[in-house]
Amino acid sequence: MRSTWSLRASSLPEMDAAAAGGEEGGEGGEGEDEQEREEEERLFKVMIATDTHLGYKERDPVRGDDSFRAFEEILQKAKEENVDFILHGGDLFHDNNPSRKSIHRTIELLRKYCCGKKKIEFNIVSDRAVNFHGKPSANFEDQNLSISIPVFGIHGNHDDPAGEGSLCSMDVLSAAGLVNYFGKATNIADIKIHPILLKKGATKLALYGLGNLRDERLYQTFKEKKVQFIGTPGDPTSWINIFVIHQNRVVHGKKNYIPEELLDNSIDLVVWGHEHESIIGPQESAVGSFGITQPGSSVATSLCDGESGKKFVPILEVQGDRWRLRPIQLHTIRPFQMSDCVLREEYEKNPMAGTSINDEDTVSELLAAKVEEMIANVDKDWPRNSPDRPDLPLVRLRVDYAGGTTISSARFGQRFQGRVANPKDILHFHRRRRAGSGTTGRIGEYDEEMDEPNDSASVADIISGYLEHEMGANHPLSILPETRLRSALQEFVTKNDGSAITSTVKGEIEGSQKYLRKDKTEQVDNESELERKVRERKDEIVAQDASEDPAERAERRRKAEAAAETARIKSASVGQKRKREPVKKEPRKTNAKRGARAAPALVLLDEDGDELGDSMNLEESSAASSDECGDIDADVASPPPKRRGRPPAAARKTKAAPRAKKAAPAKATRSRKARTTKKSYVDLVADDDDDDVIDFDSTANAWGKKKK
Repeated sequence: MRSTWSLRASSLPEMDAAAAGGEEGGEGGEGEDEQEREEEERLFKVMIATDTHLGYKERDPVRGDDSFRAFEEILQKAKEENVDFILHGGDLFHDNNPSRKSIHRTIELLRKYCCGKKKIEFNIVSDRAVNFHGKPSANFEDQNLSISIPVFGIHGNHDDPAGEGSLCSMDVLSAAGLVNYFGKATNIADIKIHPILLKKGATKLALYGLGNLRDERLYQTFKEKKVQFIGTPGDPTSWINIFVIHQNRVVHGKKNYIPEELLDNSIDLVVWGHEHESIIGPQESAVGSFGITQPGSSVATSLCDGESGKKFVPILEVQGDRWRLRPIQLHTIRPFQMSDCVLREEYEKNPMAGTSINDEDTVSELLAAKVEEMIANVDKDWPRNSPDRPDLPLVRLRVDYAGGTTISSARFGQRFQGRVANPKDILHFHRRRRAGSGTTGRIGEYDEEMDEPNDSASVADIISGYLEHEMGANHPLSILPETRLRSALQEFVTKNDGSAITSTVKGEIEGSQKYLRKDKTEQVDNESELERKVRERKDEIVAQDASEDPAERAERRRKAEAAAETARIKSASVGQKRKREPVKKEPRKTNAKRGARAAPALVLLDEDGDELGDSMNLEESSAASSDECGDIDADVASPPPKRRGRPPAAARKTKAAPRAKKAAPAKATRSRKARTTKKSYVDLVADDDDDDVIDFDSTANAWGKKKK
């Protein structure tokens, strides 16, 4: 126990009065005001929230807005309390891949309440690049942004990094400049937690954070003393150390939680996320010298005892070497009524002649009366302190039906449609264990879990149970390690990774093939020997997985997939390039027997348009071409093969002659005039005679006019 615990945990109001009061009748007025201002200048106020689960049941027409309503109230309270910053302990979003609607709504709320021109009164004195995963500064230090309430947060198990690049929704909001994301471990085998060092006046605050990791692996890392809290500079007692963690606090298995004794004793306050029951405290640790606060969730995500209570968020106030927690109740939470009943006892209270608890109608009437009583007590147990409080309550009735019968919960809920928010799952039936049943539990222990497990835990349990019990030793897996198959199925279900199973199976098959080919000299002659060697490889993988974090394995698999995809694209691009290369064609051989294309006839005209010299007109040229073609045809024994498309030039010349003869005389005359005018114009330009100036208007008819 640190000697400063009692001082740091003591009540601030009493100490403030002692510091500001003095003797009765002493100086007051301006002296007291000045001292209050000095204390205000060094007072840290931090709003703490965890497990907001934004987007939970967003498609539900009744409950779809619950998470955002509560989150907005938290931001409103932070603005009203004029806090220095908001500290979020993980599970900001409910889904690993939140919908566009959820991201859009979240950005709107953060911009509405956390952006503004308010001056930030504290400074960061640690290395930003180390704290914020390579980012050079916090968002409020960016000159391009206007932040009034900074948000610092870690990731939880619902919004943890996944997919290509190992990114999460917190990375997206951090890139947008809306949150300061920290606590991301890059090496699970050797974790170093660097604090964000904050100073406000003489008050120093060290903020440690660790995002969610697999509980079993983190437990092992703690046991191996591979989790190191980097110390603060200077006098360590001058810093208040806060540690934010998002792991199981309640025992769920031998290693499926983080015991308090594993945490560092230099910590003053642990902000514990992931557990949804709101316990502001602070609770003093039984094994350490630190306090623990468990804010809980701001929206009920399961119908269990831990979610049925009222919801709070604490405000942490730190001044010098003193700190305290002040709870703030949330009033926009949906009312949640939960109760238990024993079916036989309820029947004995209200016996009905001629009926029994094995009759479904009788059971339905008994339970309906109980639910009516619970609905009537909603306003009494949940006063309407806010106009935004939802009207329809959550109602959960746990029924011990030992000796009786069950009924359809969905059909039963139809009579309460429009009166409760969860009509389909009002009832939860269970039976108590009987004494001497051979179990290790106490007499009267429930044989079913009342608390509804989260999705990721249930998937893992189902897969593990199937591989262990259904397949068992009679049908063991030969190639696929159970650990990797379980991890792949969990990523496929909880993180929407569509390639997880395919890539895992493909990778294990290829790995087994490489393992069998590594010794080329060794020959495997029988199937049993082949199976033995494959099992050896599988055992090596299982041993390797026992000391490796699934996140590292998933990242290695993604890198292998990226390399394979790059190679495939490169190979495809080379093939496309070969297809695009021009094919070198040999020069086309001219068939002399088909005749060469005749050169056009040259007609020379004088100034009057008369022909000069031995020129050939079009008709003579066509006739000559026709005669030449005829001579060629006469010399060839067999006619040349027919060609598709346009005929040869000579044939086109031959066919052009009759068309020229049939042409209208006016057209030929106009063509001759055009040629004559053009020739005369050239000659006039060549002459220096001023008398031979051409008049373009006079030759308009010769050139032709554009039709109007």
